[in-house]
Parts: sequence; C-alpha cells; structure tokens
Amino acid sequence: PRVANIVLLGATIPFLGIDYQKVQDSIRDIFQRKGEAIVELNLKALVAGKEIAENLM
Repeated sequence: PRVANIVLLGATIPFLGIDYQKVQDSIRDIFQRKGEAIVELNLKALVAGKEIAENLM
C-alpha cells in the first residue's frame, strides 16, 4: 500500500511514452534522503507496475 502510487506510475510508462530512466532518476532524487532501502523499494515498485502494463499490451 505504501508504494501503490509508484506502481501506478510505472504502469503509465508504456502508455504515455515517459522516459523510464528519467523516472528512475527522479525517484532516486526524491527518496534518497530516506535511505537506500526506501529508494530500492520504490524502484522495485516502479518496475512491477511497468512490467504489469507491458504484459497487458
């Protein structure tokens, strides 16, 4: 539940043509002050959402 918004963000990437690397970099910038574990959790959530969307296409 805490990363649901990041999963949804990842799911939009294939449909909106958003630059995936830029989104990853932004997540790193936004969450870096909370520690590496939080950054990695959010990056995994991003990947999960992206992969779900790609499998539906």
